[in-house]
Amino acid sequence: MTITSRLNSTFIPFAISLLLLCSWKVSVTLRSREASGLARQIQNNSTEVVMSRKFVMDGSDDILPIIALGVATHVVFHKYEPTRSTLGATLLFLAIEPSLPYLYFLYRANSESLSVTSFLSAGISSLLFRSYIIFYITLAVSIACYRLSPFHPLARVPGPTIHKITKLWGVWWCWKGQQHILNKQLHDKYGPVVRTGYTVRQDLRAPKNLLAITGEEHANRRRLWNRGMSSDALVEYEETLKRRCRDLVDALRKQSAEGVLDIGKWLNYFTFDFMGDMAFGGGSDMVKNGRDKDGLWKELKGFGLVRAILSHIPWAFSLAHIAPYTSRQLLVFREYGMACAASRVKQGSHVKDLWYHLTDEAGLEKSKPPMSNVLADGIVAVIAGADTVSEAMTGILWLLISHPECYKRVEEEVDRMYPQGEDLQEDFDTARLGKMIYLNACINESLRLFPPVMTNGPRQVPFGGGGRVICGYFLAEGTQVYVPPYTMHRNPQYFSPEPDSFIPERWLSPVDSAHNINQNAFIPFSYGPANCVGKNLARMQMTMLVTVLLRNFTLEFAHGFEWENWPMRMKDFFVVARDPLQVKITPRSATEF
Repeated sequence: MTITSRLNSTFIPFAISLLLLCSWKVSVTLRSREASGLARQIQNNSTEVVMSRKFVMDGSDDILPIIALGVATHVVFHKYEPTRSTLGATLLFLAIEPSLPYLYFLYRANSESLSVTSFLSAGISSLLFRSYIIFYITLAVSIACYRLSPFHPLARVPGPTIHKITKLWGVWWCWKGQQHILNKQLHDKYGPVVRTGYTVRQDLRAPKNLLAITGEEHANRRRLWNRGMSSDALVEYEETLKRRCRDLVDALRKQSAEGVLDIGKWLNYFTFDFMGDMAFGGGSDMVKNGRDKDGLWKELKGFGLVRAILSHIPWAFSLAHIAPYTSRQLLVFREYGMACAASRVKQGSHVKDLWYHLTDEAGLEKSKPPMSNVLADGIVAVIAGADTVSEAMTGILWLLISHPECYKRVEEEVDRMYPQGEDLQEDFDTARLGKMIYLNACINESLRLFPPVMTNGPRQVPFGGGGRVICGYFLAEGTQVYVPPYTMHRNPQYFSPEPDSFIPERWLSPVDSAHNINQNAFIPFSYGPANCVGKNLARMQMTMLVTVLLRNFTLEFAHGFEWENWPMRMKDFFVVARDPLQVKITPRSATEF
């Protein structure tokens, strides 16, 4: 469990800055008479007087107001972090603030008829430069001291010093795509609870999709999703899933003539096509086209990296809307969603897809959901649903191919349930999928080792309850808590023996006493009321896909492909980025599907 806090404890730095400002005010008052007389001497180029220690801005005793401003600025930013709407004002404030004491004396000099040229030539420019250096050093030191102090709400929580001071270290690991590795290393060293940050705040301007809302609004929106992911709704989706599986089999048969292909790329195409069907009634045919002609997958992976980095500096997340690179990515998906939504509206309500439920075409709600909400949720369904299932499927295939004995056992189970020679074009009995015990054990074990979202998103200690005690540590209201599945799933306390090994037998029933499994620690789809609403649809896709692929093809790693270290090349950018999975596919028979 990794935690950051957003408690606004400002009394101590505020008190310090108040004392410093008061002392500066006294100093300015006592010396105001001297300044008036010295101004005339500066006008006469009396440099000896200017540089004397009697000059009001001679240096040493005027560091105090700059230090006061630095500490006071920390107080302000501690309570009010910048957002998209205040960015310009914040930068202007930081640029001008260190010069305020000197601007004040410049104003006094002007009132005494002192020329600006004489004022600057008296060494004020060098003092001004020094004030900026002192100000920014003071601001940085004040921030660091508070974050390391015993007065910080997370002071008792163990963690690396660098993480307590700045999130830039986490940003660096995000950039490398190894935050899942970092989290595991930190927990191995510090224990079940690790402090990985200081203060974070959510941006109230975040996009209003199901992932970005909480409380009653989340419950209302979730109700529509729950209808769309109910067991009855999943039955309605089966025909669409079968049709897309046939498209994939046909495409792979054609590609098998070339011998080697990146199976992960084709799984990307499949899941995007299918989730487009679910969310918008169609609009994507990547499998049939054999390519991502609009570059949507490239934009998706690029935005995943940006999102992962900005999760460490959430006040800057809204800036993604104005940055050229990320604004283009957001625009691409918005335009895609709007085009698909317009097409789906024309189709009417004869298709009971996910859109049917999100728009409440059945009329079960008191009022129709706003189209902006439906559009945002539809885009989330395509992006989140397509990527997670695709990456999970790629992980399953790598594990099966790299463990031939497991591959053979799953293949035998598939042939038992769906014998070769049986025509499945007209009648694919999906009820048999639930009876494939070993296949489902392999899927569970794959999701444990390669969860589709390795780090997961944060939860927050709710306001109004006075905080919570977790694992012996008190967490104040507003503290954000991360429970990274990759770390949890490889903890020997919950999964043993050999938590880093692929052992599907640990999931077989009755549970083998030789294997320790804590089902509560198995969270590939997160946990609780904010878990992945589409987990049952995801499992249905994975089970059917593995069955169809192993029934129709023999899969093996391509000659010369360095498959052993393939998992180590995975990147955690919130979404998973991975190298191509090069396989050789050979049709098993002439029977299709």
